Amino acid sequence: MVANGIKNVPLRIKDCIEAFGNRDAESITPNEVQEFMQSMLTRKVRRFDMHTDKHVTLNRYYEPSTINTRLSAISEIYKHAMKDYLVEKNPAKHVKAFPVRSKQKHIPFEDFLEIVKELSTKADNGRCSTNVADLATIAYFTGMRKNEILGLTWDRVHFNDDVPYIQLNAEHTKTKKARQVPLMPNLVALLKARGKVRKLHDKRVFAINYVNPTWNRALENVFGETIYRLHDCRSSFVTNMASFGVVGEYRRKITGHASKDVHEDYLQPTMEDLYREVMKVYDGLVAEESGESLGSL
Repeated sequence: MVANGIKNVPLRIKDCIEAFGNRDAESITPNEVQEFMQSMLTRKVRRFDMHTDKHVTLNRYYEPSTINTRLSAISEIYKHAMKDYLVEKNPAKHVKAFPVRSKQKHIPFEDFLEIVKELSTKADNGRCSTNVADLATIAYFTGMRKNEILGLTWDRVHFNDDVPYIQLNAEHTKTKKARQVPLMPNLVALLKARGKVRKLHDKRVFAINYVNPTWNRALENVFGETIYRLHDCRSSFVTNMASFGVVGEYRRKITGHASKDVHEDYLQPTMEDLYREVMKVYDGLVAEESGESLGSL
């Protein structure tokens, strides 16, 4: 299975070609590139649908972060052209990307339980949304991306007695790097239960559609609005690992983040988390100075 991001690459290039394809590369100015980016703010999103294997137009507009990928695409095209002495300048170099704030949110465990409860007791368009509850639970307790879970097949789920895990090969991940994801006992039970009721010919763990609409409807029922994205389960797992002392190197290994900067963007510590960490330093200094801990002073 090919990740959605890879399938979307031709669209990024196609958008650039539609805007500038009939122009001489040397004649395109930074102002025109900036105008192209501004125009995309009013365009409907086009993307690859992994279930229909087609490109579709969605009923929402491009986010600034997505438009920035078009700027990166233009810049890369010009960089390669300059290496081959086809052009002398890169107009995208002088265009500023849109500022983007982190979208990541931490879903408190009590909120997550309410969402799962709603998903587990409701039906969506005749389909039992328990499937989405299971998918969200795996995301919340492993940090796996939605498409990694949707693409998961039973042959890559290993119920080893000592170390149960999911095998993600390079072709199954966004970063194109293989990784192994440990499974907590609750996930082992969940997956074994799904395995008992699956159809023999079905290799996929989740042969489902309408994941995001089902998730969004559950949140609207519980909170009155969609205050969390399904992807926030991933950032919540990162934050929870940090809160319970899992070191950064192991966190990145489990989640498959390509860089430390990206990984840290997913961290959403609360003030209580920060206070607890600061108190570790204070306790340590007091104990070192007086031989006593803060609690005994």
